[in-house]
Amino acid sequence: MQKSCRVFWALILAVVIMLAESPAAVGQEGIEKAQQETGARPEETKALDTKLSEALKLYYDQEFDKALLIFEEIADKLETMDLMFWVGTSAAKVGKYELAIENFQEMLSIDPNLHRVRLDLANVLFESGRYEEARQELERLKAASPPKSLETKIDKRLRLARISERTKKIRWGVLFSQGYQYDDNLSCGPDRSEVDVLLGTLHLDERQRELDGYNWLTSFTSHARYDIGEPKGLLWKAQLDFFFSKNRSYSEFDFMSVDVSTGPWVVGSRDILQLPVGYTHTRYGGSDLSKAFHFDPNFEHFFNNNFSIQTSAVLAVEDYIPSEYDDYDNTLLSLSIGPNFYFREGRHIISGYVTLEGRDGDLKRTSYDATSFTLSYFLKLPADTGVFFRYRWRERQYKDNPPLYGDKREDSTNRIRATVSRTFLGRFFASFEWTYVENNSNAELYEFEKSTYALNAGVIF
Repeated sequence: MQKSCRVFWALILAVVIMLAESPAAVGQEGIEKAQQETGARPEETKALDTKLSEALKLYYDQEFDKALLIFEEIADKLETMDLMFWVGTSAAKVGKYELAIENFQEMLSIDPNLHRVRLDLANVLFESGRYEEARQELERLKAASPPKSLETKIDKRLRLARISERTKKIRWGVLFSQGYQYDDNLSCGPDRSEVDVLLGTLHLDERQRELDGYNWLTSFTSHARYDIGEPKGLLWKAQLDFFFSKNRSYSEFDFMSVDVSTGPWVVGSRDILQLPVGYTHTRYGGSDLSKAFHFDPNFEHFFNNNFSIQTSAVLAVEDYIPSEYDDYDNTLLSLSIGPNFYFREGRHIISGYVTLEGRDGDLKRTSYDATSFTLSYFLKLPADTGVFFRYRWRERQYKDNPPLYGDKREDSTNRIRATVSRTFLGRFFASFEWTYVENNSNAELYEFEKSTYALNAGVIF
């Protein structure tokens, strides 16, 4: 065997000796197995061998950030217990706790008896402030009768987790992002300059028909949560959300929204009840548009770790500030219910909802009843990457005909949203989002299609 292979096996032997109960080293055997299963060429296998040797050298030199990059590159082509362990350990060392948790949980889903890995998982959960989850893993580990060499570490960490769980009453977070968006229909107008109305033809100006442009996007979210009693008991949460869209060429399409909400949460072993109340203020085109008070109760019951039923409601009273929009003042009530499916420790989440909605405006032509169906899918990929997809169909039946038309307005809307996001260096993230809206109406003036493409980058604290 070549010298490089002897060095490689020496490193593998060192891993076995140093980690004791960590997963058995697969190393070269795993690479050769992958070659047989995938038909990889020998030169590709040799390249993986070289990269793994380089990563292990960096790993034992405690250059974990550099080692992690190589381990992740290899993991894209080869999936072994060793690689999961090295990725998880390196990620933990550089503060990428979610990546570490993901890999340790994957290992335990394959072999629940990896005691050292479960201890490492508990340590990472503890360091990331998830004390209750850390305590649960430690108690699960202690109940499994681990080797005596681990018992002292488990007891010490378990005491710290219980103390921290009881004493940490306030938790908070902040998210800030800046983005750039292309919108092919800023006005949500039809794609023609003339539309048929009751008494003839209506001629639309440039701002009323389909018009494209670019927007700067700024968003900020902060929340704080206070544990009133014991964890999984009564909590109080407050949240602030800010969003601003600034158009480069047409200031009349600028939009800003500020929302503040607060209220109690009741968290049980299988139930989560949220009862927030809030206030929303919006501006459009540089002027105040509306203000609304809202109540948003939400209840989710978990039948097991993989399935729940969620119900939610919205009661909002909205007042339009400009006098010419008084007719749009309204009270909105909506009710939603549907299942959530969680697979592989939440790496796959599928949700579906049916929503009944009623809007009671000051005028019947601004009032409607609506029904919608929503289907969403979230996929958590390796390397702190997430993919989100949502489709929504909505039908609105207005209670009176709009101006210039003789029939009651009926709209049917298809809306699609797809997002790919990635977290890096612990706190930073970037995302790309595409949205598509198709609104069909029996009133031609309200028919339109709209697509947006947005790049965002931000930081999480």
